[in-house]
Amino acid sequence: MINDSTLTLLKIISRIFIMKTLKPGISWIDDVIPEGLPLKSITVNTGPGGSGKPLIWETFVTAWLKKGGSVVFMSLQYPGSEFVAESIKSVTGLDIQDYKEKTIFLQLDTGISEIKYCQLF
Repeated sequence: MINDSTLTLLKIISRIFIMKTLKPGISWIDDVIPEGLPLKSITVNTGPGGSGKPLIWETFVTAWLKKGGSVVFMSLQYPGSEFVAESIKSVTGLDIQDYKEKTIFLQLDTGISEIKYCQLF
């Protein structure tokens, strides 16, 4: 028989061992990644040019923001935040401006001409 203590213990264990995922609820994504994207993890999306990598991420970003999450964008491929915002809006209909308090765009300087090394010890 399961008592209150056992039920509480089972809830704690399930929070520790069951990975939570994000499912965007779009059929073609759910068909490709039926278990969803694992939260609190690092996921790398690779593939040849033209395979739809940004489509997948834009779909998950939209789902995550709509569920109250926050997003940090760092793109090496695209020229700036405006391009990313326009792409997300054209693919998913989401206006990033509606979530500006939940988004950060990092722009890297790809024009670094010199790297200096320093010895710590």
